[in-house]
Amino acid sequence: MNRKQFGQMLADMKRAINENRDPQEVLNGYRQKYKYAYIYSDAIAKTIFGTEAHEKLAIDLLNAIFKLEGDNRIKKLKFSRTERGAEIGVKHTNSDIVADWEGDRIVLEFQHEGDSFFKDRLVYYMARDTIPMLHTGEKYHLKSLYTVSVQLFNEPIYNGDRNYLHSILLKDENGKVFYEKQVLKLVEVAKFLEYDDSEDSCRLAQWLRAIDAINNEEKWEFADPVFAALQKSAELCNFDALYFCTEAKMALDYEYEMAIQLKREVAEQVAVELPKRVAEQVEKQVAEQVEKQVAEKERNLIARNLREGMTTEAASKIFGVSLADVEAIQKNLASV
Repeated sequence: MNRKQFGQMLADMKRAINENRDPQEVLNGYRQKYKYAYIYSDAIAKTIFGTEAHEKLAIDLLNAIFKLEGDNRIKKLKFSRTERGAEIGVKHTNSDIVADWEGDRIVLEFQHEGDSFFKDRLVYYMARDTIPMLHTGEKYHLKSLYTVSVQLFNEPIYNGDRNYLHSILLKDENGKVFYEKQVLKLVEVAKFLEYDDSEDSCRLAQWLRAIDAINNEEKWEFADPVFAALQKSAELCNFDALYFCTEAKMALDYEYEMAIQLKREVAEQVAVELPKRVAEQVEKQVAEQVEKQVAEKERNLIARNLREGMTTEAASKIFGVSLADVEAIQKNLASV
């Protein structure tokens, strides 16, 4: 199933949980329509690329991203805990996948939505995963950290660049590498799928095509044993409702998420199809209208969760709305 179908499944499972119905029945219904789970989702990706049972899949994918061949290839990974920032006052975040490779560390993240602070988020992730490398009393001798961001959106700085794999290092004004132990790898999946060149036969291109085929329920029979194993591991029958329950409970309202996506898609379409000046005017009007719709959906979503027992503090944190605004919504509910 694709992302929208997977998101709808989570929304339906969350609704079943809230209504005290068995979410397994929801999952069974989706199993009749779809054979595969959405590989890029956090829950599925963590299982397929972050567990010892599927270590060979993670190794092959990372070797493809790092372009490692022969004796330089990754041969063994040791998966580590992903929780970071448990200290008081520190933002709590979880990495998708953390693995140690011959003493160095690899962090693999799957990102679906970008915003104006996305670069800040990546830098924060790198800092977060650097700090645990040293303990009290140790000298400042760091192992290498490789942060891999597999992105389902295009990075604006690379617009017009057909290259979908980027390697970023800390360099000086002359382009000389100042520090080689912090490496950021960006994989622009959306760009690859948009400009997929049939002559691109590199291993990463093969990986992205295989995942896309599985996500879109294409009836491929992979001759490559790695992709055959990937296809088998992604079958929806491998996962029960309990596996998805935590993600379903944390999932935001599906319609709200799609409204945000619609806002971005409309703005992009207007900017392409109309002359720049007209596009700017229409884009502003459309953005204001969609913004009102999104805001209304957000208020309704918060109200629904408050009625279902969510605390005002939790609602404020999850939806990024001030506590005062959430309390105003709750007060309005009480007066109805």
